[in-house]
Amino acid sequence: MKKWYANNRKRTKGLEHSMLKQVKRWWLRFFAFAMVIVLASGCVQASEKTNEPTQVTSINQQTTEPVRQTASKEGHRAESETAAVSHPTSEQPAQGKTTVKEPTVQKKAEQSAVAAEKKAPVQASVTAVPEQKQQARSTENKAIATTAAPQVESKKPKETKAESKKQKTVLFSIVADKERGTVLPPTVVEIKDGETVLDALKRITREKKIQMEYRGVKATAYIEGIDNLYEFDRGAKSGWMYRVNGIFPNKSAGIFPVKDGDKVEWLYTVDLGKDVGAELK
Repeated sequence: MKKWYANNRKRTKGLEHSMLKQVKRWWLRFFAFAMVIVLASGCVQASEKTNEPTQVTSINQQTTEPVRQTASKEGHRAESETAAVSHPTSEQPAQGKTTVKEPTVQKKAEQSAVAAEKKAPVQASVTAVPEQKQQARSTENKAIATTAAPQVESKKPKETKAESKKQKTVLFSIVADKERGTVLPPTVVEIKDGETVLDALKRITREKKIQMEYRGVKATAYIEGIDNLYEFDRGAKSGWMYRVNGIFPNKSAGIFPVKDGDKVEWLYTVDLGKDVGAELK
């Protein structure tokens, strides 16, 4: 057992020693790689810094070149002026040259005048076009106005027709005895040509949902009850009567015609009409 234990201990020590060596190697490699990266980045930054002055100098050169050119031109002009002052005999050829150039200036002036004359008609035609358009628009507006006028006139007959087609109406009311009072206050009722008092009564009671009962037709029509108040409910002389424009007709409501603007009243009597102002013959 002691030998086996000793052998195992030797083996473990050998493995530990080999592992330490490998770790040291890897650390050295990593350190070397990091140093290389740091050096490379430093070189790049240094190169960028060196490029910046060259760019600045190139820009300065570009800006100074035009200044030099202008300075050289001004120097040449000054030299030429001084030469002209110092040598007065050289003015004669210069004068001759100016006389040669004068016709060219006159030609240019003539050409510009001719070009202006050519442009003038074009401008006149261009200005004439809007005037023609304005004239055309004015004529169109006049035509529209003339066509619109008959339309306004044509509306007037339509209005007169609408006025002629106005609906005819009567003023209708229903009054019961003293106990019940008014069943229907004065109300406007539309009527048609040829309608009777009974037709108007049927329409208004249907619209206002008032109970109404009658018997017979035309000349034999007779109102038995309105609003559940029937004849003979208040005695042997009680019943319903109607009045048109203050007059009690002696005709049945089924044949008495109504006209536009009439005042129709249905009254309940308890004394054969004497209590409501009717005089029966």
